Amino acid sequence: MTQERRNPVDGFVWVQWTLASGLGGAVGFALAEGVLHILSEALSNAMTEIAIFGLIGAAMGTLQWLVLRRNLAQAGWWVAASAVGGTLFGIGGASFGSEVQIHLAILYGLMGIILGALQWLVLRRQVSRSGWWMVGSLLGWALAVQVVQFVDRFELMRGLPETIGLIIGSGLIGTVVGMVTGGLLVWLLRKSRPSNSLESR
Repeated sequence: MTQERRNPVDGFVWVQWTLASGLGGAVGFALAEGVLHILSEALSNAMTEIAIFGLIGAAMGTLQWLVLRRNLAQAGWWVAASAVGGTLFGIGGASFGSEVQIHLAILYGLMGIILGALQWLVLRRQVSRSGWWMVGSLLGWALAVQVVQFVDRFELMRGLPETIGLIIGSGLIGTVVGMVTGGLLVWLLRKSRPSNSLESR
């Protein structure tokens, strides 16, 4: 493929990625709330973490794929990697429950590592220096929860119904993650070899 046929990688990709990530976080949590609402109480308690993080991963991955597919071949695997990563993290959270006390930045950093590692499997054959993706994912998720805690400290969403507040909080987490990983994505795509880019469809 020639350089002229490549989709340009510019700042608009970062904007699209950030918006997709934020919307994905909000939509994923809203979907999880709906699923948990129709389950029995006993099953709901066991499935809460799995449903929330699995659906957030799936929703974010799906909306990110809409941006990524124009720049990478076989981008459909991104959705599966994100959904599996979120589900694995949810399974871990459900397994340990409240028995393990850990700082939220570390906990969400672990989420970033799991997601980043699985997403890296999609990037590694097509994007140069893709190993940085795991670092960016870790930093994005760890920073995101710190931002939400900062917002919560000032009670900026006081008066909202709890579910609405949690949906907005999840969207904010996704937005911060998108800002960090989106900047990294643009850099990685620009550094990638032309031969690894997707041909125009």
